[in-house]
Amino acid sequence: MATHDLEVALRLGGFTLAHSAGSVETGETLCTLAFVQSDGARRLFRFEASTIPESIQTGRQFLPQEMHEGDLAALAFDGYSTGDSGSRTDALCVEVMQAIRFDLVTLGHIVQPYRPAKRRLGRFGHPAGFEILGDPFLKGDLDVETARDLIRVGFREHPKASHLLPSG
Repeated sequence: MATHDLEVALRLGGFTLAHSAGSVETGETLCTLAFVQSDGARRLFRFEASTIPESIQTGRQFLPQEMHEGDLAALAFDGYSTGDSGSRTDALCVEVMQAIRFDLVTLGHIVQPYRPAKRRLGRFGHPAGFEILGDPFLKGDLDVETARDLIRVGFREHPKASHLLPSG
């Protein structure tokens, strides 16, 4: 994959991560979703199902039909991350993919731990306590030196959720 394509993929992953964070910020459950980027334009798709694994499978089956050679997609779902201490934490998971020769190839994963909003109401009647926890974990071809910076750039591109990214 060309460096430019990888940069675009990481920014798309960050944007998708921001949209996902905005969806769970108020204590709601994340509906598995995907953004497809084609010729600079992004389209949003949602995949409802009885379980998260079913919604992920539905998304993976649907996306190739919506993509052309070279298009990028970022499929986001709610999951968990296990830290070095062995403790399990809620995590937003983003699978970044590219359409290559009639197939959808996974480039890697972004796993962002977070603290969910508490059901009790905070100031102004909103759920309180949502927080992005640290930097994301990266897997696959996405784990490059500039990845976290590019993910942050993509996160900040989101018009309604960029405020959720901790400074740093």
